[in-house]
Amino acid sequence: MKSFVLTITVFFALIGCKKRENKNEELGNSYEIGIQNCIKVKKDNPKDFFATTNCLIGSRLPNFKTQTIDGKIIDDQMLKGKVCVINFWFTTCRPCVAEIPGFNEIVKKYGTEKVNFISVGRNKKTEIEKFLKKHPWDFSHIANEDGIIEKKFKIQFGYPTTYIVNKNGVIIKSFSGGAIGEQATNMIKEKIIPVLEKEI
Repeated sequence: MKSFVLTITVFFALIGCKKRENKNEELGNSYEIGIQNCIKVKKDNPKDFFATTNCLIGSRLPNFKTQTIDGKIIDDQMLKGKVCVINFWFTTCRPCVAEIPGFNEIVKKYGTEKVNFISVGRNKKTEIEKFLKKHPWDFSHIANEDGIIEKKFKIQFGYPTTYIVNKNGVIIKSFSGGAIGEQATNMIKEKIIPVLEKEI
């Protein structure tokens, strides 16, 4: 009888451990661990820029709180429950600008009910507002006026960089670099659409 009770106890303990493992996988590693991993990958592959693009997969978004250029408060907790596409860019980056028509097509296709579309620009608010008058872009826009890129996201790659984040706030895809012209539109759709189809 004691042996039976012990077996049952061990069985349920193992189930509990498995649930905790699954929960940890769901939550992901900390963003800081991911960044340290990126630094190591970058150091080990100094000539291979694209070797670093997967180093943040499995990391949680960092804790942050900021506001969009139109005054909407936004933080990492508010983003949970939806898939997020987060793009890092700046106004004079030609590949960054070339991706915008592709991003707009993706927003049109999926809408914002199930997906958050966010851009984090290196420029100041006034510069981004001026840019958007000439280049309409259907994302929520955050300016870098509080140094959010350097202080919170600590981008290790280059620009443009895009994260796709699942409903639990874990990065499931990360990529950098881009093209110009129509090729950029096609590339961004090829990279993002299959992930969104799977996640929403």
